[in-house]
Amino acid sequence: MMPFAESLPCILFTFSAEDSGKCTICFCNNNLADIFGITTESLIADSPFPFDQVDLQHRPSIYTQLNQLMYGERTFVDLSFTISRGEKIHWFLLQASAQKGSANTTYEGRIFEITEQYAQQQQVLTSANYFMHLLDQLPDRFYYKDAQSRYLGGNKAWREQHHINNMEDWVGKSDLDSPRFTPEQAERLFREEQAMLKSGIALRTRERVENIDGRIQYADSIKTPVYDNHNQLVGLVGLTRDITQLVETEQALARAKEQAEEAAKAKSAFLAVMSHEIRTPMNGVIGCASLLADTNLTEEQRQLVRTIQSCGEGLLVIINDILDYSKIEAGQIQLESHRFNLQTLLEETLELFKKAAQNKNLSIVLSLDQQIPTNLISDSTRIRQVLINLIGNAIKFTEAGSITVSVQLQTNQQLSYRRGKKMCPLVFTVKDTGIGIPTELQGNLFQVFTQADNSITRKYGGTGLGLAISKKIIEQMGGKIWLESTVGKGTGFFFNLDIACDTPALETSTASEHNATLSAATLAASDEDTRLNPMPRTTRILVVEDNSVNKMVVIKMLSKLGYSNITAVTDGAEAVEICRELAIDIILMDIQMRVMDGYTATQQIRAQENVAGQPWIIALTAGVQPTDAERAFASGMNAFATKPIQLDELNKALNDAENARRNAMN
Repeated sequence: MMPFAESLPCILFTFSAEDSGKCTICFCNNNLADIFGITTESLIADSPFPFDQVDLQHRPSIYTQLNQLMYGERTFVDLSFTISRGEKIHWFLLQASAQKGSANTTYEGRIFEITEQYAQQQQVLTSANYFMHLLDQLPDRFYYKDAQSRYLGGNKAWREQHHINNMEDWVGKSDLDSPRFTPEQAERLFREEQAMLKSGIALRTRERVENIDGRIQYADSIKTPVYDNHNQLVGLVGLTRDITQLVETEQALARAKEQAEEAAKAKSAFLAVMSHEIRTPMNGVIGCASLLADTNLTEEQRQLVRTIQSCGEGLLVIINDILDYSKIEAGQIQLESHRFNLQTLLEETLELFKKAAQNKNLSIVLSLDQQIPTNLISDSTRIRQVLINLIGNAIKFTEAGSITVSVQLQTNQQLSYRRGKKMCPLVFTVKDTGIGIPTELQGNLFQVFTQADNSITRKYGGTGLGLAISKKIIEQMGGKIWLESTVGKGTGFFFNLDIACDTPALETSTASEHNATLSAATLAASDEDTRLNPMPRTTRILVVEDNSVNKMVVIKMLSKLGYSNITAVTDGAEAVEICRELAIDIILMDIQMRVMDGYTATQQIRAQENVAGQPWIIALTAGVQPTDAERAFASGMNAFATKPIQLDELNKALNDAENARRNAMN
């Protein structure tokens, strides 16, 4: 044993004790000298162990525990003590027990120096205490529990929430013991935590707690399982943050959003009503002016009629701008996707401006890149709307010269594919030789209700909505719109779009562009009056209209179109009765009427047996909201037309109706 004992990094010794309590050192290795500065021989000769060198505060515990060991009151001694040498303190660990295989009066002991380990332990404890100090500064509640959801500890905020003054008194207790929760809440929390521990998946919940004083508090709580080095579950840690203020803010925002939505609905309803109220008399004004223009008039009278028509159409443009922007702002504009011919679209759009260009002696030049595929797939209606806005502005602000409308494949861009569709990157341009726009005013042109000239006596007028609407449409279609302008020389507006196409580009050999110039003379030559000269038409038509002026206008328009078999009533209830008694082929149905509205009348006509079966019903209304058309078709109507309606539009609607009825009978 001696060589082995001398090799150990500790003091190894044995001692015996007699009934009198006398302790005799039997053996001690040579490490004694390093610690106590005495030899083994002198220790054995002196018999008592030199614990007198131990710092005074540790001696009582050493003597007490060794005596308890020798008297059988203790089976094992395990304690630490210090020996100070100068300013340095050395830490030691004393372990002693009865010697195995010997009489009860023989014992063995070991003394290890643990100064380095103690320093490390103190460092760990200091870090832990610092960490707990930091946690105590947090407003969030940090806590940890064992695997049975029993408290082990928590920071200051958590202790205060549960009214815990002394953590030692609460170790081993649970949420059931906390005044913070009702029994039902505590039981629910226990079940949630146990399910989380079983699954091993962290749990995050938003808690709503009603305090004893009735106050409602909200908290965001995160709980996660904790495992030891052997991957054995030992408990959980949790972090709870008070989010009462956040929730109250969210609730306030939700209420504000709801109020804003209600306000938007009220605005839409107001616009719908105003649209109807304005369009109803406008239908009479424009309709009467149109009918009057076809009578024998003096040149002065014809000029006055043209003025009435122009003013009426101008007012409709303003109404449509306001309604259009309102719909775009409310996100009610739904883009469509259909096949169209770009050249046809451009030519038809320019045709709308031939009179305006003729009146100002302006030329309109159309330039279309022939590398652009023939057929494109997009929302041609919205593209046309933007072009109308831009061309209308160009003509308005140009006194002499020309307007150039061109569409080119975007520079340095190739046909690409997106979601399996071939995409064509196009740049649309509308240039004029007009007054131009000062640089300092260009940045505001796309803002709502903004014009380059905002003075009271501004010359050109308008709502200032056209460019704002165009910008929103182009951006919704994924493009960008911009301008270049020089005062006194003109302005160019540009917008780009990636448009799907399904046919190859046109083959060209001699030119890359197709240019068409429409001069004022050409426009004048093509502007011959095409008077309607219809044959007598026997179709029986029922006009349902409660406004006497509008009723008169529609009847006169029908007469001009060759219809003579016309019946007119003033409300939906009369229309229902007429259909039961007379053979009606087509109904022009107003929507908003006093006794019975057009929707209800249509539903009742569809539900009853009529003399001549079911008529073709056309909604003729001042309502222009998308929901108006949807509701019209849902009620059983076949077509939808808005007031004020022009003679050619009415003629087309009636022709479509007659063709549909003939096809249905064949």
